[in-house]
Parts: sequence; C-alpha cells; structure tokens
Amino acid sequence: HIVCKYQEVNDDDFNLNQLNEVAVAWQCVWNKLLDSDRRYHAYTMNASPSSTGELVLMLFTEIVRGGLTEAKILLASDTASIGHVQKSSFLRKHQEKIWNLPAFSSGSELETSATFELATAIIHQCGLVE
Repeated sequence: HIVCKYQEVNDDDFNLNQLNEVAVAWQCVWNKLLDSDRRYHAYTMNASPSSTGELVLMLFTEIVRGGLTEAKILLASDTASIGHVQKSSFLRKHQEKIWNLPAFSSGSELETSATFELATAIIHQCGLVE
C-alpha cells in the first residue's frame, strides 16, 4: 500500500479505518488548496515553469494519480486493479472546483504542461462530471 511505504507499517497491521483517516487527511489538503481565500488558488493563475502555481497543479496531479483522497484506491495492491473511481467518489464530487481554478480560465496562455497533466489525470481517474 502507498501509505505503508511512508509509515513503516506492515500491510497486515494496516486496516481500512486507518486508510479512511489518511484519505480524509488528503481530502482536507485538497480543500485547503482549493479555498479561494488562500493564495494557492490564485497561484495557479500564473502557472509558468518552476513557479508556485505549477507546483500547486503538480501537487493536485499527484493527489489524483495516487488516489490519495480515496481509501479504496489506497487499499488496492496495484494500479492495474484500481480501475476508475466510483461515481460517488470525493474526486468526482469536487472536480468542479478544479475546473474553476484560474489556470483553466484561459487555455490560450498556458506556459506549462502541469495544467494538461492535471486535467488528464482527473479524466483518467473518474471521467468528466456533466
């Protein structure tokens, strides 16, 4: 499990409740980063290479790719068995906030691939919400 790698915990000692706690912690990180009253949200407006905005987008991408907000994905033993996140997933319910980031407001001014990578990671994990 991805979480066990960082906590030096044996797979047998790690249960679903602990994975839920980790997923909830990542959900809190996700929500803090998306809070429009915080700078992280605004940083994405100028997401140029090696900027803070690019780093914020890259962090979102890694949260999505790792399935860190979803306990069921954290529990999966390999990426081939993960498949798509369920329609009721945290990511699916909250992806509108991602599309409302300043980085997605003007596609013609993109200076970094981080925006594209985040969009494709979300689409790969749970598809687009209609």
